[in-house]
Amino acid sequence: MPTSLPPGPAYLLNLAPYFALPSVAVYCLFASAHKFLDINTPRWLVFILTLFARPGLFFLRCRYEKWQNERAAAALGAVLLPHVTDSPFSVVSRVLARLQDSFPGL
Repeated sequence: MPTSLPPGPAYLLNLAPYFALPSVAVYCLFASAHKFLDINTPRWLVFILTLFARPGLFFLRCRYEKWQNERAAAALGAVLLPHVTDSPFSVVSRVLARLQDSFPGL
């Protein structure tokens, strides 16, 4: 009887700590604050913050990396390339409209 997992579940088990660790840390923080500091936080708030711990960490990390890049560019006297500020859906809809009306490059 084989004891190894198929590749799909094995991959998901490898990713589980990456996604679960921030949520567990947030929950433990609130549980410790309740136990040791007698701070009562509503359960709905703990649930929402625990649920959005990983996306929030991702957002903060992206902002921090952008800030680092801007500082490094300013220190070197460089200018960062401009970014597309439109949503991907508006860009795709404009491209599709141009494909129907004229040539793609115009």
